[in-house]
Amino acid sequence: MLESIFSSKPSPWGTRGDPHLWNDLKVALSGLAPPTIDDFPALQHALYADRVGTTLSDGDEIIMVERFRTGSGMASAQFWCETDIPLLVERYSAAVADARLTDQSPGRP
Repeated sequence: MLESIFSSKPSPWGTRGDPHLWNDLKVALSGLAPPTIDDFPALQHALYADRVGTTLSDGDEIIMVERFRTGSGMASAQFWCETDIPLLVERYSAAVADARLTDQSPGRP
């Protein structure tokens, strides 16, 4: 379920490093058990901080992330705060709701 929320990439990106961070978070989440809907935003913020080396508290920062340096290597905190994390939270909430509906469909115990 977690991998499916990354299937459609946002466009446009905030900076050239943001697609790399998107892919990095997708890989990081693929190995985790699905969190609760309430815990998902905090998990995204924690993963961002772990990958970028700073928190999202200063939402307008552009951060240099050396391992994403294939172009600028920059990640936009504003883009992640305003676009990507809300997008992923929305997609995750929808995926959880769909899974609940599937589990309650006729013929299921």
